[in-house]
Amino acid sequence: AGGVMASSLSVTLDVLATANRLAPRLAAAGSGVPFESRVLSTRGRSVLTGSGHRFGIDGTLDARRPSPLVVVPGLGLAEPDDVLASLARPATRRVIDYLRAAHRRGGTIAASCSSTFLLAEAGLLDGQAATTTWWLTPFFRERYPAVALVTDRMVTASGRTICAGAALAQLDLMLHLVARHAGP
Repeated sequence: AGGVMASSLSVTLDVLATANRLAPRLAAAGSGVPFESRVLSTRGRSVLTGSGHRFGIDGTLDARRPSPLVVVPGLGLAEPDDVLASLARPATRRVIDYLRAAHRRGGTIAASCSSTFLLAEAGLLDGQAATTTWWLTPFFRERYPAVALVTDRMVTASGRTICAGAALAQLDLMLHLVARHAGP
């Protein structure tokens, strides 16, 4: 779906690329790079970011072949009506199906800002601690009462779901993921 925050997507890719560059120097010889990053969309075509720039895509989401680690960058949704409109779009429903499939197959799913609504909508946060962006906290709490919403932490990790509080918290989210999957 379009509307991804360019900074959130770029931070994701930059942190993973940096981890891959540094890993061979820090890990045992021959351990290789810890992350393979691909940017996927529902149609496999470039997406328009929330700031109006086109971003190239590496492939199409396919719920039959989900990734073991999925990072959903922050979306530029500011109002509850924006969230509801996004959740109703067929492309967003396909993303939610993909997240469910990846989680069902043992994958780790991470999201920041208003993209945490996609994890909640997929049912992945029920009974779990999670956070979201501060300006949508009341709406999130009302819509997803089964989620243990935590408002005083920037990053929450519950099992295989990880959430970050706001779009620029994507850096905190990515540092958490690198430490979890590749070491500190």
